[in-house]
Amino acid sequence: MEADKVRVMVRVRPFSSRELADSPDEYAASIVSMNGGGKMDILDQDREVKRQFRFHETFWSIPEEQRQYTSAPFASQEDVFNKTGAVAVEEALKGYNTCIFAYGQTGSGKTHTMFGSKYNPGIVPMVLDSLFESIAKAEQGQWEYSVEVSFMEIYNETVKDLFEENHRVKSKPVYRVKNSPGKGVQVEGVTKLALMSAGDVKDAMSRGVESRSMRDARMGPASSRSHMILQIDLTATNPVLKKQRHSRINLVGLAGSERIKMSCSGVTLHHAVSMNLSLTTLRRVVDTLTDVSSKKIAPRIYVDVDPFGVVGRELQDHDDRDCLPCGV
Repeated sequence: MEADKVRVMVRVRPFSSRELADSPDEYAASIVSMNGGGKMDILDQDREVKRQFRFHETFWSIPEEQRQYTSAPFASQEDVFNKTGAVAVEEALKGYNTCIFAYGQTGSGKTHTMFGSKYNPGIVPMVLDSLFESIAKAEQGQWEYSVEVSFMEIYNETVKDLFEENHRVKSKPVYRVKNSPGKGVQVEGVTKLALMSAGDVKDAMSRGVESRSMRDARMGPASSRSHMILQIDLTATNPVLKKQRHSRINLVGLAGSERIKMSCSGVTLHHAVSMNLSLTTLRRVVDTLTDVSSKKIAPRIYVDVDPFGVVGRELQDHDDRDCLPCGV
């Protein structure tokens, strides 16, 4: 595993049909250019470099038929997984906690990157496939594994248990975020399913996703209006050596940030403000934890939006673990 515990990556999605239709030219022109090596250039109207950024990885996902000229190779769903989910699974099997979250504006392709589709799966289903395949191979030796999964939504600063049968939203959250000895951060009251295969997890998730909060947004219809967290708890036991280790994979799909003036009034406006506030707080969490002095900070930094204690405390309390945020 590379030395950096927090890695930031960026992916450029294809143009949407609306963007292509609104383009005054025959082909829409991207203001982003990638040339590999983690470098991303922002171009002005004259196609000159205006600003440069560097990331741990860059993914160019605009297809050739959209006529963009770049030396960067096309990045498929599998390419993104190999740099993120595959590493998360490998480290989790070693006993480390890992975290991947997709962050970006509404319509930037976060849900596609994390979930994908039936014939073009994203990070989450590929992580599940890879995890259970790796467990099957490892169990041929001395190690035995058990997997527990929980699936949560944070909507308007309220936690919704997506594995709960009636999908009831608690008006006043009764859960409590706490540290459990040997297992790290736990959310009391959230359903944990002990499942035996990737297919079982996917089936349970598909039922939960149906109740996830969606709302039409200016950048795209049926946009996810909530933050989603899939927690995979892995317990490895070696009866011969009498050893046991626990690890966790957090897969987080964040709701998209929005410009408030583009949102409607009333309830929609309130929810947009709430989402932006929670994203700002999460940004403060990450900024603080990447600071050299972060080991001495109090956990109050992420109490402003309490549900993010689930991720915030995971990042801080396990600062010896490798966390992999994936910025989209």
